[in-house]
Amino acid sequence: MTYNLLMLRELVANLGDLDQECKQYFLRNDTDLTSIAIGVAALMAPMLSIIDYSYYGWTIEFFITSSLVGAFVIFSAFLIINFRHVTRMATYESQVFAWSMFLGVATKFADFLQPERITENVLVSDFLVIAMFVLITNKFVYRIIPVSIITIVCIIALFTTDNVATSQEKYLHTITLILLNGTGIIVLSRNNRFKQAEYRAIIREKEARTMFEELAASDPLTGILNRRSFIEHTRLAMHRFGRYQHSFCLAVIDLDNLKQINDTHGHLVGDRAIIQFAKLMDTNKRQGDIFGRLGGDEFGFILHSSSHADALKSLARMQDAFQEQKIESPAGDFYISFSVGVTEISPEDTSPDDLLHRADIELYQSKNRKRNHLG
Repeated sequence: MTYNLLMLRELVANLGDLDQECKQYFLRNDTDLTSIAIGVAALMAPMLSIIDYSYYGWTIEFFITSSLVGAFVIFSAFLIINFRHVTRMATYESQVFAWSMFLGVATKFADFLQPERITENVLVSDFLVIAMFVLITNKFVYRIIPVSIITIVCIIALFTTDNVATSQEKYLHTITLILLNGTGIIVLSRNNRFKQAEYRAIIREKEARTMFEELAASDPLTGILNRRSFIEHTRLAMHRFGRYQHSFCLAVIDLDNLKQINDTHGHLVGDRAIIQFAKLMDTNKRQGDIFGRLGGDEFGFILHSSSHADALKSLARMQDAFQEQKIESPAGDFYISFSVGVTEISPEDTSPDDLLHRADIELYQSKNRKRNHLG
């Protein structure tokens, strides 16, 4: 009993409209399915006109029903063509609702106009109920209104018009329509559930991919760019230089005495010094400049639209700012410094390795001169 109640609650819960983002994601697939259903209905309509002619010949009833069929086919063709360009869910839903209402009202009008062929009309109603639940994707209220009109009016026509159906056939058709409605509601509920599950899975996959890309592009200790990403940014800057002559400088930065700090204060304190340095540099750099960790105690810095002299001035200011940053440690507080090698892009450079190699040479020379030095 409890299990059945849970299933019923789930069934009702899934009948509600999907989230707008979810519906928008499935819009193209839904318009394709709906186009198939509308196309099949439009192809069947002329066949009904042929049946009408066999019943009535060239009479007013035939011309009325044929006019409705012609209008329906034109409207259906317009929607199928228009669906190829629909990008908004609200537009799609309103157009399908208008088509469904037109079809529902027209077929039920035919039930009363043509009582002698009620059996054929009921079979058409069966198809429409299935199509509107399974193939014509829409808001629940937009779907249930035309389906209800088709079902209720069809049953009324069966029992109130002077038709050739026997009592047994009337009850059989009624039960069939009710069962089709029940089946359609179950199919709709399950379809909505599968859509929601698939959409949630897609969102989770996108979020996981984004997180993976961020992790793959960033240094796990400091959160700034890792070596691979920094080199890719360098290659992109070189491409802009070759195409637009946007000059830049590349600096290789090395923390002074990090090995000694690790030996004296421990690696956790050394890591904290690296993190604090990376945070300070990332905060104080200009917007658009690129800062990343090349590995260990070595960092890379791209200063866009800067000459060699401008880059040295900017890095000197950062050195002064960093000298005021105290690193606390149980073994005694301390300050750390860094040395820098700077090089400017040249037309002869063909890869990031050329720039890094020159900057490394400048760094080596500056460290040989003294700590906390620019080169």
